[in-house]
Amino acid sequence: MTTHTYSTSPRAIIASHNQIISQNKAVQPLVVDLSDQSIIKELNGKRPIGLDLATKKYRLCYQDDLGKMINVELRKNELRKMLREIPGKYHLCIEGCSGASYWERFARENGHKIKVVPGYVTRKLGWNQPKDDFNDAYNLYNALFNPLVPSCQTRTEDELAISALISQKEALLKSLNEQVNKTRSFLIETGEYDHVVSGCGSAVQAIELYILNHIHTASEHKRSIRCLEGFKRMILSLTKEIDEINETLSEYGQTNKQVKLLLTIPGVGIETAVPIAIGAKNIERFESARQFQAYWGYHPTHGGSGGEIEMGKMSSNGDRALKRTLYESALSLNHQGRYKDEPRSEWIYTKVTQNKAAFKKGMIVIGAKILRIAYGVLKTGKPYNPAIDNSLGRIKTKIHKRSNPKYKEKNINAVLQNKYEQELTLAALG
Repeated sequence: MTTHTYSTSPRAIIASHNQIISQNKAVQPLVVDLSDQSIIKELNGKRPIGLDLATKKYRLCYQDDLGKMINVELRKNELRKMLREIPGKYHLCIEGCSGASYWERFARENGHKIKVVPGYVTRKLGWNQPKDDFNDAYNLYNALFNPLVPSCQTRTEDELAISALISQKEALLKSLNEQVNKTRSFLIETGEYDHVVSGCGSAVQAIELYILNHIHTASEHKRSIRCLEGFKRMILSLTKEIDEINETLSEYGQTNKQVKLLLTIPGVGIETAVPIAIGAKNIERFESARQFQAYWGYHPTHGGSGGEIEMGKMSSNGDRALKRTLYESALSLNHQGRYKDEPRSEWIYTKVTQNKAAFKKGMIVIGAKILRIAYGVLKTGKPYNPAIDNSLGRIKTKIHKRSNPKYKEKNINAVLQNKYEQELTLAALG
């Protein structure tokens, strides 16, 4: 067992570390059994440890009662053994990076306390230090004693699987659009302008019509038919895989209370509700709806100096798949009631009218409103109530007015509102 001690000064840490490397280039892994140490400084009755995660080798940093810092290197099996030997002994701090969800679950199963911090914490706390595992473990140790350092959430195995399926679906949709575009391009290049290709169904239909029209001259067009048949197989295969993922997402939404609450919001479907429910599992960590909106990157960038601020384009941060589904939700809300005498929502009509020169900007404003309403729904734990915020309009109330013979009564709005709330409550309880 080999240990290394050094002072708490950052300059001394770097100098000591470089000295060891210069003296012996083939430095052996520094391994220590923390269960044998009895003089480690305690934090709320537990031993504070900064743990820098990696693939094979992990860095641990802790402090003894003499103020000396000890930085050691462990492998995966050694780390597992250390956490199992004395349950509930340590207070760990790790980065919210790859593997954080697993080690967070593993530490809690063995009774340890653990704090997961964002990745930028090690850069900010060690702004004057080289970025390496040695110093990251030291900065994570200090993060335990800094109350201003925020914490980030981890995900369960089911949530990780759903997130992976959503990413897989995005990749499949990209491939599917590529095959449809190639089919359209091929038919246009061969002079088949009569076959309009606007989606998967029309692409398959156009391929079948092409084969049917050239069945008597198949020998002359055999290579073209072979190419189009390949496009058809790819389109059908990708469509089947996407449908299976959609079924899995629907099954997950039927058992998740947060997804059920989000589905009561007009324009929000299963593709929008599931990512929001997974990403905002702990809604209490958001102080406001604007902060919740910024978490998803659904906000404009800004810059400037001298007191003059200029707003830029939408931020590139956040979930790109969720941004796409929010934009589609805004399009659907704008389309409903668009060609009727009375618009479905006065607020949506106003926003679209204000942004006639920039239609996409109006849709982004509507999508941001959906996110803020989603924050209110998750924060209160109650379904969407149009009596509180009627920006997105009322869906079922208008249907009731058409089918209810008592719609001319003076108190019809109150009656319909009560009925609407009862239906939403029943749907949420499910």
